[in-house]
Amino acid sequence: MRGKHPRATPTPLLEIEDRHLSRYSTTADEFTAALREMGYEMRAWNEEEWVPTGAVDAARRNYLFTSEPTTRR
Repeated sequence: MRGKHPRATPTPLLEIEDRHLSRYSTTADEFTAALREMGYEMRAWNEEEWVPTGAVDAARRNYLFTSEPTTRR
């Protein structure tokens, strides 16, 4: 089933690295593209808040995937 679940959408915080995903015959870019297709927005921490990002960066490993805009708390 593709797309966002109508009742409950988790907000996963994931560590993403190509070296781990290679075991599953995928890449960070392919994995994150699949999550975006499901309606998630990828965000990275910038020392103060979670900000939208378009790709996995070698300097960062942890990404938050949200289905709704994340605001600063």
